[in-house]
Amino acid sequence: MPFHDPDHPATDLALHHQPASHATAAPPLLFIHGAYTSAACWQPHLMPWLSNHGHDCWALSLPGHGDSPDKARLHQYSLEDYVAAVEATVPRLPAPPILIGHSLGGTVVLRLLERISVPGAVLLAPVPPHGVVPSASRLFWQRPPLLQALGHVVQGQLQAADAPQLGAALFSPRYPPPALAEMATLFQPESMRALFDLSWQGWRSAPTLPQLPALILAAEDDALFTVEEVDACARLLHTHAHVLPGLGHAMMLDHNWTLLAQALHTWLQTHFPAR
Repeated sequence: MPFHDPDHPATDLALHHQPASHATAAPPLLFIHGAYTSAACWQPHLMPWLSNHGHDCWALSLPGHGDSPDKARLHQYSLEDYVAAVEATVPRLPAPPILIGHSLGGTVVLRLLERISVPGAVLLAPVPPHGVVPSASRLFWQRPPLLQALGHVVQGQLQAADAPQLGAALFSPRYPPPALAEMATLFQPESMRALFDLSWQGWRSAPTLPQLPALILAAEDDALFTVEEVDACARLLHTHAHVLPGLGHAMMLDHNWTLLAQALHTWLQTHFPAR
């Protein structure tokens, strides 16, 4: 059963807002982060850029993440708890939002689309429908130090030796990775229960999802998920993945993050022009 704490309902989740630079009738954007991080991953670059270009931006930290409550119970939270928390947060926004999920957050978005109606959805380097076992197997054989580094993150014990491994996994190898001190402000442990759920989600039947405007973006230099794996998510939404060149898995923080910002802005202007 999902873990729910009545003392900390979903309305307690930290919800960060960067309003649009000017009034707009376009739907708000709700950003849902991936594993090992929080709403902080959207705030250095993407939210300020998009808000300056007329988009109403909101980002939440999932239960036990960032400045949301209950970090002590993080490992009891399931993937279903994350989905339920976001579903309960949606009504706090001024209008039904466009959901934007990265990695694990992409899985949350896909499951939400089975339950609620929203104007559109964006998946950024989402976890493939078959889960993370194939990715973990590739890393085990090809990059075992990276798996060890991710284990340290889960335990909240990020070490100096982990920085090159995490940098190579999350950012394009064409640029030097951020310093460990910078990474440490963005990373945190992840729920082992939620990671277990992600590992075995391939056992779920393929959902029947609605037709809606959807943008699915893969990163050319993603060390975790292949373009083909990301495209499998796109097919669930009746479309195909687009590949952003020169970006790693953490595309919103990579050196070429403006490519992501511009791709989002162009898609939003096409499907949801401000009136």
